[in-house]
Amino acid sequence: MIPEWVKKHKPPKSEIRDFNGKYYVYSISSVYDPKKHRAKKITGPLLGKITEKGFIESEKYKLKHQTYVNISVKEYGAYFACKLLMEKEIEKLKEIFPEQYQEIITLFYLRLSYNTTIKNTPLHYEHSCASQEIKAKITEKRVSALLEDMGKKRESIINFKQAFQSGNDFIAIDMTNIFSESKDLGSKHNYRPQINLLCIFSNSLLEPIYYRLTDGNAREVKSFKLSLLESGITDAVIIADKGFYSKSNIVLLDKEGLRYIIPLKRNNQIIDPSVLKKPRKETYKDYFLYHERIIWYYEYEKEGKMISVFLDSKLKVEEESDYLRRIESHPEEYNMQGFEEKEHLFGSISFIHNLGSVKPEEIYLYYKTRGNIELFFDSIKNVLKADRTYMQNKDALEGWMFINFLAMKMYSRLVQKLKSKNLLSKYTPKDILLRLINISKIQINGQWHLSEINSETSILLNSLDINIT
Repeated sequence: MIPEWVKKHKPPKSEIRDFNGKYYVYSISSVYDPKKHRAKKITGPLLGKITEKGFIESEKYKLKHQTYVNISVKEYGAYFACKLLMEKEIEKLKEIFPEQYQEIITLFYLRLSYNTTIKNTPLHYEHSCASQEIKAKITEKRVSALLEDMGKKRESIINFKQAFQSGNDFIAIDMTNIFSESKDLGSKHNYRPQINLLCIFSNSLLEPIYYRLTDGNAREVKSFKLSLLESGITDAVIIADKGFYSKSNIVLLDKEGLRYIIPLKRNNQIIDPSVLKKPRKETYKDYFLYHERIIWYYEYEKEGKMISVFLDSKLKVEEESDYLRRIESHPEEYNMQGFEEKEHLFGSISFIHNLGSVKPEEIYLYYKTRGNIELFFDSIKNVLKADRTYMQNKDALEGWMFINFLAMKMYSRLVQKLKSKNLLSKYTPKDILLRLINISKIQINGQWHLSEINSETSILLNSLDINIT
């Protein structure tokens, strides 16, 4: 039974429903039912509720019927994800850069979301909800000054990087080149000056935990040593590519006391071909499983160094088939004599290392993690387009790279989310960012409201624990 005091507040064309003493109002209408030859009631959406104060409209009903003035739309999804995924980093930025942290957050979030340049940063900032929450002056001149000022605070940047070191598996270290458009930066021996970007990648965190910029003509081994000293990391293993091996590099690595796993080219003379030419049963006597593939292996010592040789039987078949197909398609370059000369090498990969009694399986797994750092460098170049810089001095370059480093940390968090939910084969972090960027907040009459979210996008983001609120 609906009380009389409630009925007094009932709006026209509506009905009241009692839910445990709470009175909700729904719109009603009627349509003619030709089968029953009479009107049929249609219950519509919730209009609001009735309390002692009278009828109170629901927010959706109020939005639907009010006059829209002072409407503003700003991007919200990517900014929300930034705060969610980088919560610990943001707290550390507040501590280390108390006067600049808000600008830093804005810059790395916009850098990842839009590949924004210094020139376009103010425009993207103005169209982001960050401009409503972060009280920062973002202008082209101010951003340039901020980057240079941050670069001068190199010790603070190092302190920030050291705050996120954990575990004991900092195993991937490598370098890539960044081209400089400034005549005042990089190596003077190249037509286009280059700067080296060295990175240490954490296998357990699946993200970069340290970077360092060096001149393009700097010696790699010395850079590795200095970077480890600066980072404070003592248990890293250098995992290089096949082009890194040389006797002089090995001597330098040993002299600097660095641990390493270095793959060898198949024609390297340190690999004994007579052993590889023997039947597999005589050479490879032990194996392990890697991603449901059989990996055979054997080890030996040569010139005081440990050599580990692995054979992927499935890869061997694939490489043999590929070579035979090339004989058919390019007979001027490939023939059966060449096939027979290389047959014993197909499917094999060899390493020289100084990790002592570490099991061969662990050596193989360590090397496979190199793909993580290669993906990181690929993302630096293709996602952030950060393989070239227009910074005019080293301080500005240092600040600019710190922003890119933070952006790549956020990118790595998206990779982790997708990987943990087995969605990495279907979606990339850029796919997720695209969906996030299209989620907005709308300001109507001075109040902000979350825009509608596509149901497919909502389900995807919720599955990644990115619940937009």
